[in-house]
Amino acid sequence: MIKFLEKIFYFLEKLSEKVSVAGLQISDSFLQLFLLQKEESKVFILKIPPGIIVAGRIVQKEELLKLLKQLHNFIYPQRPDRLVSAVVSLPAELIYTQSFKVPYLDEERLEESALLNLKMTSPLPAEKAYFSWQVIEQSEENYEFLGAVVEKEIVDDFKNLLAEAKFLVVVFEFPALALSRAISREFSSAEPVLFIHLSSDGLNFFILKNSFLTFDYFRSWRSIQGEERQITKTAFEAVINALIIGPGATFLSLIPTKSLKIDTLTPEKNAVTHKPNGTKYKKMDKPIIIRKRKKKGNAASII
Repeated sequence: MIKFLEKIFYFLEKLSEKVSVAGLQISDSFLQLFLLQKEESKVFILKIPPGIIVAGRIVQKEELLKLLKQLHNFIYPQRPDRLVSAVVSLPAELIYTQSFKVPYLDEERLEESALLNLKMTSPLPAEKAYFSWQVIEQSEENYEFLGAVVEKEIVDDFKNLLAEAKFLVVVFEFPALALSRAISREFSSAEPVLFIHLSSDGLNFFILKNSFLTFDYFRSWRSIQGEERQITKTAFEAVINALIIGPGATFLSLIPTKSLKIDTLTPEKNAVTHKPNGTKYKKMDKPIIIRKRKKKGNAASII
């Protein structure tokens, strides 16, 4: 009788287990999946050969499908039909973002107004795009939104391939949004703070204010270096000067104080990566953070 009850309790425990949701990042050069489990958290990284995804767009669907199925096999080698629920971060190059304001409205009209504004500023025809937005600031006079636009066909291609490889997409997002959520757990600033994330795909500039993403801009290495395999120091410095440091730099108007401090955000040191051969290694991917510095009123204060 006791063994029977133990089996019942075990069965009920299994039924009541929460469904874990993985985080899957897709770029031109790799697939990276972060999985939270009871025993340990795991990070699976799979390199994507050149030419399969180019500028965020799928060029070779069959090859990408093979890699997604291989990734699924790393996670559940004995359960090929088990669905993996995942929040999927699409390549940054695909996403167009825009902040905008609308007059203070009731909730029923707010959504309609936000969608209309996004459609008016979208670089894509409305019928060919997916739109999303969130309120980033609210006052008695107006709402400020951050809107995101992405080409519908591209998203559908990713969604269909992921479904075929037994990945259930909970939601699509983009790298700056994912990073802003992680950073906001550590600190928040009422003043705008500019971040730069260096990845294998390029440079991602984004701004946080009150823990909300308010601006996002991406430059691929390809747009900087052309077809060259390595970027020159001169080309890299030219981009930084044009966007941040030099006279008339693009982002200086978005960050009131011109005195900036460069620092690094240290990633989780215990993340374990599993390569196809089963060996484990640590992966350190450090986004560079440019923090706004207040003068000591002038004492230097790091936000």
